[in-house]
Amino acid sequence: FVALGVEWVRHDFGWNQIQEKGSSSYSWAAIDRVVKAVHSHGLKLLPIIGYTPSWARSAGCTTFNCAPADLADFANFATAVAARYAPQGIHVWEIWNEPNVKQFWGPQPDVAAYVALLKVTHDAIKSVDPNAIVISGGLAPAATRGGSIAPIDFLVQMYELGAQPYFDAFGFHPYSYPALPSYKASWNAWAQMSTNEDNLREIMTINGDAAKPIWMTEYGAPTGGPGSGATLANFNFSNSPDHVDEALQARMVSDSISLWRKESFAGPLFFYSYKDLGVAPTTNENFFGFLRYDGSEKPSYDVLKRLIASSTPQ
Repeated sequence: FVALGVEWVRHDFGWNQIQEKGSSSYSWAAIDRVVKAVHSHGLKLLPIIGYTPSWARSAGCTTFNCAPADLADFANFATAVAARYAPQGIHVWEIWNEPNVKQFWGPQPDVAAYVALLKVTHDAIKSVDPNAIVISGGLAPAATRGGSIAPIDFLVQMYELGAQPYFDAFGFHPYSYPALPSYKASWNAWAQMSTNEDNLREIMTINGDAAKPIWMTEYGAPTGGPGSGATLANFNFSNSPDHVDEALQARMVSDSISLWRKESFAGPLFFYSYKDLGVAPTTNENFFGFLRYDGSEKPSYDVLKRLIASSTPQ
C-alpha cells in the first residue's frame, strides 16, 4: 500500500468476531494486529463496525448480517471499540456496510431500524471521543425492489426519521460498472451523487447538510466473472455484463479520480480492492483487484500509482 501511495485502509471491525462468545468477552488480538500494522506504515484506518454475533441476533435471523436484537448491546460494543482505539489514533468510524441491501442487513433492509442503530452508535462513540467522525454505512447501488432499497430512497427516509444530527459524513459506494463513472444513467451510482436529476447532494442540501461530505468508501470494477464482459468499445448493456476487461477497469480508475478531484463535496475515495481473491470465474467477487491473484499488476495498478503521485492523495 505504501509503495502504491494510498493513505487509507478500510477494514471490518466485526462485532461478530470481536464478541463472538458473548457480551462480556472481547477478542481483540486480530484487530490489534491490523491496527498496529496499518499505523506502523504511516497509513490511516477506516474501521467498519457492524455484523451481529449469534447471541445478539433477532429471533429467526441466523446469519452475520442480522440486525441486533437489542441496540444497547451494539452501543456497548461501539463504546468499547472507540475507547480502545481512539487513544491509538482512530477517530473515524463507518457504521455498518451496505445496510440498504439484504446481503448485508437481515432479514431485509429497514431504514427505521438502521437509523435507530446509527443514533445509538453515534452517541456511544461521541461519548468516548467527542471529535470523532461518524460516517453512515456506505450504501450499495440498488433499486427499490426485492427487499433492497435504492440509495436515494434510503437517504430520504433517513432524514424523515431524524438521522441528520447523527452522522458527520454520508457513506456511499458509487459503482458504475459496466460503464464509466461519467456515464449518465439513472442506475449509475456515481451519477446519483450529483449529476442525475434526482441526486443525493440535492437531498442533503435540502435537509441542511450541504456542508457534509460524501465519503466514497467503495468504488471499483471486477475484471472477470461468470457472465459477459464490457469493454471501452462496447459496454455490452444488452447482455447485462457482470465484469469489465482490464483496459476498461484502468480507464474507470482514471476517470473516477479525475471526477473526484473536481467535486467540492468529496471526502476520501476508497477502491475495492487491492488484490483478486481467486481465479475461479464462478463469481465476479474474485476479480476486483488492482493485482491479479498471482500478484501480477493489472493496468489499473500503474494508473492508480501515477495519479496518486500527481497530487496529494486521500
